[in-house]
Amino acid sequence: MIEGNWVHCLKPQRRARTVLLLGVLSGLAGCAGFQPLSLPRSGELAPDLAGLRVTPAAALPSSHPLSLEDGLDLTELGMLAVLNNSELKVQRAQLAVAGAQAFAAGLLPDPQLSLTCDHPTSNAPGLMNAWSAGIGYDIVPLVTRQVRLDAAQQAQQKVRLDVLGRSGRPSNRCAAWRSGPCWRISV
Repeated sequence: MIEGNWVHCLKPQRRARTVLLLGVLSGLAGCAGFQPLSLPRSGELAPDLAGLRVTPAAALPSSHPLSLEDGLDLTELGMLAVLNNSELKVQRAQLAVAGAQAFAAGLLPDPQLSLTCDHPTSNAPGLMNAWSAGIGYDIVPLVTRQVRLDAAQQAQQKVRLDVLGRSGRPSNRCAAWRSGPCWRISV
């Protein structure tokens, strides 16, 4: 952070170059582009069986492969219901957010560098420019880091268990229709 009327501390030859450089850098910092994206006009419902997404291969049980070509049995129907449920998609997105928050909880703050120049406005003899520089670091996040990290990991675990609990509901309904153990999705 640069404070004070620091431009007067520079020699006149460098003053013009510095002001020009700061003007150019300020102008470049404001050159951010924005491009609006259109919202979908309808929901993400698939018009036919081929339009269903079956992407998370790790979530599918290996004992029962999912094949859309030969029709669907009750297990495959339950798998598609869990993988394409919009409520569960939101929950899985919340799980990704909780993971990012757990990562951010472990980050430490950046050190701060400050530079100050005080230029006397009086023409009295013996006055000169005063310079000061400093480095600052907030140590409180160092002390509270483990507590914040534990809290964020517990919040992530809560969201993970919510996803597992909600993803088990459709498969429990499918288990009532058929005999045998109910499959689960691991998150």
